[in-house]
Amino acid sequence: MIVDCKWVETNLEALFCDRLTDDENRSARAHIASCAVCRKESQALNAIDPLIKNYFRRGLEIARRPRVIDRGRIVAL
Repeated sequence: MIVDCKWVETNLEALFCDRLTDDENRSARAHIASCAVCRKESQALNAIDPLIKNYFRRGLEIARRPRVIDRGRIVAL
């Protein structure tokens, strides 16, 4: 798996909420360890980690809930 800065940026919330596969987690952390820009971003998020985790977890939970549409039909996105 190739992890670059764009991948880390896109998947940072999943990384902080422990939602990546083991392979994705290892690759992301290896990239962060070797990339000053991503490491700085990760360290900034770690500084406010509890707030960030709660925010992202709530967003992920809301996104996973089924959506109720008129006439009682349930549609999951």
